[in-house]
Amino acid sequence: MLKQRRPPLGSASVIAQPTTIATAEARIPQDALRASLVNRLWAEFEAEPLEDGISHPAEDAITEALAELGTPRALECFMDISLDMGNPTFAASVLRCLGIQVGLGTEEWRVGLVRAALGADDAEVRDAAAQAAESWGDFGMIAVLEAHDEPLAWLKDYIDSVVDDMRA
Repeated sequence: MLKQRRPPLGSASVIAQPTTIATAEARIPQDALRASLVNRLWAEFEAEPLEDGISHPAEDAITEALAELGTPRALECFMDISLDMGNPTFAASVLRCLGIQVGLGTEEWRVGLVRAALGADDAEVRDAAAQAAESWGDFGMIAVLEAHDEPLAWLKDYIDSVVDDMRA
């Protein structure tokens, strides 16, 4: 089971706690797994802001979740968290950390995550999706990025440059 870290005392951010405890005989329900992972990631981002190009403790939490939950269950949780528009800044931060993970999931999973995140209303999530696509560098990302009709000029320019770099 994931070790849980609580947000610092006095933090305005409170996330629901899991309601089921794992035993050798029972599996944790998916919503409890997700809540536990969200709590851990939330605490990491509360403790240390995410900065581009600098390693972040949330990356370790992602690696540990893959080992502890198993890849399919962890990937499902990561997908849900990255596309949860209830807190787009948190979703984008998780997506940025996922993008740093080399060989995470399958190319099909990575392309599906980027495609879904590019469809978000929030520009920060779309930007994180483009960064993940660039980092992962999968050939299948080119078609997804080209098919995306980005309304923001600065983000469209960035996506176009990612596509150009991937084609080079």
